[in-house]
Amino acid sequence: MQPKHPKLWIDASITLDEGTVVWPGDPGVEITPVRQIRDGAAYNLSSISMSLHTGTHLDAPRHYFELGLSVDRVPLDLLIGPVQVIELPGGEPVTLQTFMKCRIGTCKRLILKTNTAGLPPAGKFNRDYRYITPEAGQYLVEKEIGLVGIDSPSIGPIEPDAYDVHHCLLDAGIWILEGLDLSMITPGMYDLICLPMKIRNGDGAPVRIVLRRR
Repeated sequence: MQPKHPKLWIDASITLDEGTVVWPGDPGVEITPVRQIRDGAAYNLSSISMSLHTGTHLDAPRHYFELGLSVDRVPLDLLIGPVQVIELPGGEPVTLQTFMKCRIGTCKRLILKTNTAGLPPAGKFNRDYRYITPEAGQYLVEKEIGLVGIDSPSIGPIEPDAYDVHHCLLDAGIWILEGLDLSMITPGMYDLICLPMKIRNGDGAPVRIVLRRR
């Protein structure tokens, strides 16, 4: 018999529109009607303009390394499969000590729920989001994580030393998901489907992420 209430997929992506909050200095989202039925056209057609790192997105190594892999070359087996979601209490940066207090298993995919970011109030960029330190990033390298996601707009701080943790992870072959909406997600093990747009030579790409409790 099929279960009465089958496990449902949960969308963990931020909805994109022209009010989507973007990284300071990045271009905003512009959705422009090109053809409209109400104006006599036979169909509706729109164009969109935005940074490849808008909303929920994947950072490719090329984002920080000139000769790094581009987003169209991401290993697909990283993007579909089991993932561990951990919740990180507190409001300070995520340090090595923070991770040592968590029960991070052997899964190659890890999502960090910080509860501080992703969806800032009143359409403003939240500069107080949580991020991980380079030492914490090195711990993920040693754990042989292949994909790490976070609900913050970036896995590193807004200051220039944000590059340090990105370099640490991407240079080790860890792909980075940023800007997740984890408001409906509790800690535990999930099935993950996360597919970025296939953009040739792209340094990143928007993604649609869905999770299902295992």
